[in-house]
Amino acid sequence: MSRGRRAKPAEIKALLGNPGKRRLALLSPKAGASGADVAPSIHVPEPPSFLDDDEREAFAFVYETMPLNLVRESDKVAVSRWAGWLVKWVNAKRRLADKGNDSYVSVSKHGSFVRVDADFNVMCKAEANLVTLEDRLGLNTVARSNLTSKLFQMPGPHPGALFEDDEPAAGKKPAAEAPAVKEEIDPLGFLDGAGKQYSPSKTH
Repeated sequence: MSRGRRAKPAEIKALLGNPGKRRLALLSPKAGASGADVAPSIHVPEPPSFLDDDEREAFAFVYETMPLNLVRESDKVAVSRWAGWLVKWVNAKRRLADKGNDSYVSVSKHGSFVRVDADFNVMCKAEANLVTLEDRLGLNTVARSNLTSKLFQMPGPHPGALFEDDEPAAGKKPAAEAPAVKEEIDPLGFLDGAGKQYSPSKTH
């Protein structure tokens, strides 16, 4: 009798990103195969035309490095937005590095004031949008763990018919009808039906 925790299937390990970096069964040759590694191919969809070269590189990076079946082709627009904000954040950071400071001193007739550089505000806004998109797309460890756990806990399809007019599958008994609900009777109606007429003038 084996003891200990049951090992996770190779497909689930691949979906979780294989943090242990172990060789998965998905990458081992199948029995009777020619000996070449059998690994699922990574599909990178065609990026939208409104992305520039840097944004296209970030777009492809998501599809190439994310666990399989977690980011779909239907997420192209969301991934494109993430790539656009990432490039804005990087460019603003580089400009701040050239300036050597994220603030400057503004002198006016009212005095001297230390003001935040505009590129620093661009970085903050871009980072806020990046965090939101990363949480939705699973581009960080916590969000990815939450998404994968929800995927594995999703219930299967309902065994019964979807609509009342659908015919039951062959070999399956039709679902039992729900018992009829008795009509509710008010207290006075119950007494009338029981033969005990209630008289308000009668005292007990």
